[in-house]
Amino acid sequence: MRQHSKSSLKIATSAASRDGHAGIRRRIPNYANHTASVTSEPASDEKLSSSAKVFFLVSGFLVIVSLGLFFSAHHFGGDLSRAGHSNSTQELEIVVANNVLNVKENVIRFPKQRQAGVHDRIELYLHWPTLSGYTDELGDVFNNSGNMEELVFLSIEPRTMSFDMSGRLQPIYSLYFDGLAVEDRTGLIRQPLSESGGFIDEDMFYEANSPYPFTVRCVREISKIGTPMCMRDIHIGTDLMVTYRFNKRFLKDWMKLDQSVRAYAKDLLSGKSLAMAN
Repeated sequence: MRQHSKSSLKIATSAASRDGHAGIRRRIPNYANHTASVTSEPASDEKLSSSAKVFFLVSGFLVIVSLGLFFSAHHFGGDLSRAGHSNSTQELEIVVANNVLNVKENVIRFPKQRQAGVHDRIELYLHWPTLSGYTDELGDVFNNSGNMEELVFLSIEPRTMSFDMSGRLQPIYSLYFDGLAVEDRTGLIRQPLSESGGFIDEDMFYEANSPYPFTVRCVREISKIGTPMCMRDIHIGTDLMVTYRFNKRFLKDWMKLDQSVRAYAKDLLSGKSLAMAN
């Protein structure tokens, strides 16, 4: 009898226990969800820890990139601001057509040619009238929206003709004279050239009454083909030709310009050929 009573008590207590929890679940909204969230707190801590690691890694990466950009700007900023020019006055030994030339780096126009050694040709640019290469002070002149009107451009290359432009005046250019020659205010004779000879909007200017006259070709100011420029070539060294180009407004200084360019080009020569150097 007693055993039956004890069994009944256990069953009743167990049932009450189950019903009690069921009652709690019914009376507290989202009880099951709340219980699940409590039991899953360690997983949330793990997610937070992972997010923190990612944040610190990204932050560290950005700091490294920022420092890299800062030091790059500090180291290369000057070069970038020069837009491909060089302000170095270091002399480079350049060999063209077996002639050794000592050329300052800041007068060499193209970066790929700013290295010592053998070149097929070399392109230079000079400020007129100082005959200076690129400097930071003259930066605006060398970057004048592509016009660069105060510059004289020199191309030094092997000779392709037996005579320079002065020597070609009578035997070649005179065949393409078109129209009357007139004396220009520069003191030179201006002679229009024929378009049939391939000279579009060009005039020949030459020195009168000279056995070997200064001679230069110039594009007219009214031309639609580009900036009015003048071009002349001279011979220097052993089988070298120097072609120089300048804005037509400098034509009035033709004598000083020609003497200066000729002297500058000759000063580039080291006085020895490649064969002599070896």
